[in-house]
Amino acid sequence: MQKTNLLKAFDRWIIRYCISELAKLNKKNGCGVGLFIMLSEQSLNDHGLTDWISKLIEYVKMPKLGASLVFEIDAKCFHEHLREAKLQINKLRVKFGAKIALTHVQGSSMLDGCLQQEKFDYIIFSPQHIDEGKMNQKDILEITNLAKGHNALTIASKIESGDYLGMSASAGVDYVLGYFVQPPMENIVATEIVEV
Repeated sequence: MQKTNLLKAFDRWIIRYCISELAKLNKKNGCGVGLFIMLSEQSLNDHGLTDWISKLIEYVKMPKLGASLVFEIDAKCFHEHLREAKLQINKLRVKFGAKIALTHVQGSSMLDGCLQQEKFDYIIFSPQHIDEGKMNQKDILEITNLAKGHNALTIASKIESGDYLGMSASAGVDYVLGYFVQPPMENIVATEIVEV
């Protein structure tokens, strides 16, 4: 899709669908539901994106819906398209009061470089899935402390083990996303309890 220049159209299709679903949920339940939306490299260069989203929000007749949106930007993409990304972030914040999440953070030096350029509301990283392998406790703690120093919430994603759940929790990560597989039932020792 990247080569055919269709990512911008695909992003807009996803955003339109998500906003309509979010509007339905908010109308039905009356609760504040939020939504994380990933922006591709092409969407960072999409000068009409903010106006287009504004028209969608007007169409669903929920003017405060924009504040429920969190736009995700890949850390590597942010660095490569710094000027365009900063302009797009500013427009999204001013127009909607939207939050911005930095995703796919590979380490504290990458995060520090991004935070020196822009304020992010969420920092999303996968300690078990980085280019170099896996993060250790010290790496997770550095990312968490750096994010907290910039008033950003941290989300450790793709957590697949109790060890990384424990490491993330002890490092002070705000949220953890992942999945845990129950051990096979044959590994559980059965005992009988007899009550008299």
